Amino acid sequence: MNRTRGKVAETVRVQRDGFAAYGLRTDHLELLVIPELGASIVSLRSMRTEREWMWMRPDRAGLYTNLFGDAFEQSPLAGAVECIPTIAACTVSGRVMPDHGEAWSLAWNLDEPAFSQGTISTSVRLPVSGLELSRRIRLDGPVARLEYGVFNPSTQTVPYLWAFHPLLAVDGGDRIEVPASITQVRVTDSQGYAIPAPQGLWNWPEALPGVRLDAIDPNRFSHSFAKLFADYSTCEHGCAALCRGAERLEFRFDTKEISCVGLWITQGGWHGFTHVAIEPTTHASDSLDDARRLLAPMESHSWRFDLALCSVTE
Repeated sequence: MNRTRGKVAETVRVQRDGFAAYGLRTDHLELLVIPELGASIVSLRSMRTEREWMWMRPDRAGLYTNLFGDAFEQSPLAGAVECIPTIAACTVSGRVMPDHGEAWSLAWNLDEPAFSQGTISTSVRLPVSGLELSRRIRLDGPVARLEYGVFNPSTQTVPYLWAFHPLLAVDGGDRIEVPASITQVRVTDSQGYAIPAPQGLWNWPEALPGVRLDAIDPNRFSHSFAKLFADYSTCEHGCAALCRGAERLEFRFDTKEISCVGLWITQGGWHGFTHVAIEPTTHASDSLDDARRLLAPMESHSWRFDLALCSVTE
């Protein structure tokens, strides 16, 4: 292990299953990124409670590379990846977009000078859409700030949607929090809940009497999963959280930049796995066929959000 002191956070270099991982650490939080594996965040660890927030497969399959175009379920399913320009596989304007987008199966470039100064700055060019994506991560105490930029270097307008896709470890009793003003969510796929979904909407957090979507209860919903979307367009502040005991992981964002949050909850229903994903996203859809932003030739877009680790009293 090699450690150097940065301006805000300590920088850390380690090996994970033969891959170089680049990390940042404060007294509150440690975060590890593997540029070779889609710049995935493979670890997000509380330094105070030692909780690892990122989920790993229980079969301990380890980390490995994928071929471009592989189905995401064939991946290590480790930690958090970036989904762009789609999540669901689709064909748009004759371009075949792979499952969970182009970025997760590619090796990203790392800016070594930026890392020496306490920033994990990575970038990649997407081979099908032609977009150039960059991400910078900095830590300040209990807060990780993720800053993004996407650029279209081509002569044609290119559509995209983006979602942060973190698989988070959960135990029974954990809960998901969204603003109290969100009383319904849109369901796009589900199994095991037996909830009628008129117009694709479920009540939140209690879909039916006694059926709470925000509470993790693998014993009761042992073969369930659901993909949901919460609309933040009318919320003044953007925040969603995963809570356990006295600790919570908050996703904080500007609702003018990020207007939706995807919620993926599987309690044994998807390949037998139990985890959740809280997904800040540009659209309430997984498919570029259904929703998109347009990026004109030589145009760029930027956005950011924070991951904050805090106590329930903060």
